[in-house]
Amino acid sequence: MNKTLYLLISVVLFSCASEVEEEVVVSIEEELPIVKIDTNQVEIVDLTVPLDSIFLCLDTNFTNKTLLLPEGFSTKILFKEKESKVIVNDSVSAPAKGNHDMLAFLPDSENNGWLFVSHELKTSNPILGDGGGASMFKVSKDSLNWKVNSPFHHVDFSSVRGTDRNCGGSVAPNGKIYTCEEHQGKSNSYFYSA
Repeated sequence: MNKTLYLLISVVLFSCASEVEEEVVVSIEEELPIVKIDTNQVEIVDLTVPLDSIFLCLDTNFTNKTLLLPEGFSTKILFKEKESKVIVNDSVSAPAKGNHDMLAFLPDSENNGWLFVSHELKTSNPILGDGGGASMFKVSKDSLNWKVNSPFHHVDFSSVRGTDRNCGGSVAPNGKIYTCEEHQGKSNSYFYSA
């Protein structure tokens, strides 16, 4: 049986100045198979898994001074605020900003690439600029561990009025990093006062 499938896509574009609406209609004709299901033959299977079979109980008093990891997991510190030195303008270095938030891996290959670390804080710094900004550096993984393969580079957000809480974000399919401000300041001057 021939069926015509009509797909209506509404695309709404937003900009600061105006809104634009555009409708696109796409017609796809294809032979769709007819599938009949005998409801008397359907068996419902319970796939519920008890959580205590997956997760181990942890100290809920939060008195443990070490990081607790599930079996088979390990940890390694690659970058630390105030201890790692970041490079600004390929010449000056300064202690890295802190309050790390968003992490994004931009792969060159499966085990090599750049790590992006955003800083969720509002500070004035004579070398690193106002607001949070970010840091970036090359990393690679051998059979077991990740390691740093480049100097730490500071990403200064002062040209976009700094940030107060440079929070989460995402990596787009084209490899660009999108990061967002978590806090809405009352004015531009707010972002310049620490």
